[in-house]
Amino acid sequence: MQAPDQLSWRMPKLDIATDAIAEFGRKFLWWEPIDGQPHSEDRIIAQTMNLGTFDDILLLEQTVGNARLVEIMMNAEPGWLNDRYREFWRGRLSFATGVAIPNEAPRRQFHAANALKPNLMSCRQR
Repeated sequence: MQAPDQLSWRMPKLDIATDAIAEFGRKFLWWEPIDGQPHSEDRIIAQTMNLGTFDDILLLEQTVGNARLVEIMMNAEPGWLNDRYREFWRGRLSFATGVAIPNEAPRRQFHAANALKPNLMSCRQR
């Protein structure tokens, strides 16, 4: 019979990754999502990349892999990663994978002037 601490090698990697992501979600996403749906795995991973400790980073790399982390970097919504951690991960993952990750993070774009134009036009027509 094997010791309990030696049983983890038999657990599928998917189960370990799912468990780790769920734990990161509880740890780093303490607010309720706006739409009532659970936070996506991508959002949980990005938040862990942004707020996690070095131990969290190592666990994240081991469980989801660098390819998934690159995918998260390339598809992250504006504001998911702050500039400091985005640069950290860009360097770390570019070195580890050889993938060219863009220097610039996605930014929110607000077109308030365009949104107001129809209202202004309707006021002028009265």
